Amino acid sequence: MIDILLVNPAEKGGFFEKIPPLGLASIAGFLETHNISVNIIDFEIEKNPLEHWLSLYQPKFLGISGTTHTRFESFRLARVAKSFNKDIITIYGGIHATFTANETLRNIPEIDFIIRGEGEETLLELLKTFSTDQKYEKIRGLSFRKDDLPVDNPQAGRLHLDSLPHLPITFWI
Repeated sequence: MIDILLVNPAEKGGFFEKIPPLGLASIAGFLETHNISVNIIDFEIEKNPLEHWLSLYQPKFLGISGTTHTRFESFRLARVAKSFNKDIITIYGGIHATFTANETLRNIPEIDFIIRGEGEETLLELLKTFSTDQKYEKIRGLSFRKDDLPVDNPQAGRLHLDSLPHLPITFWI
């Protein structure tokens, strides 16, 4: 069992399909330094379906990255996850999520939270709210629903890249 499974949707013929998901690796490395158990599944190379990995790891949270080109696959993965386990918390991030948070929350009910901008600190703070008495309504860079309406918290500040751990290459070995 792990805390969070991070997934990179398959791009299927796009420009980035041969590039490892370095953003997810950065987030995973950051979470690991804070004792959050995490794994990455890159559907650009992985052939087993999401259900296989959800069954194997039984994560409490699913983090889905995405670009505009992969948005429909990202949304499909969220639907698959909620069909597999209605209690899993789905979190969508990436460039497309950042600029379409309200539209996505209005139209894709299977996505619970959206992280706008850099994901490392915002995701860590969100995960902490589920094990403490912190409120996610105060987390900068987070979008969510309240009374079925999208809510955007204030934008998070810039991330200091020198504060991040080295990328963990163990996710690809």
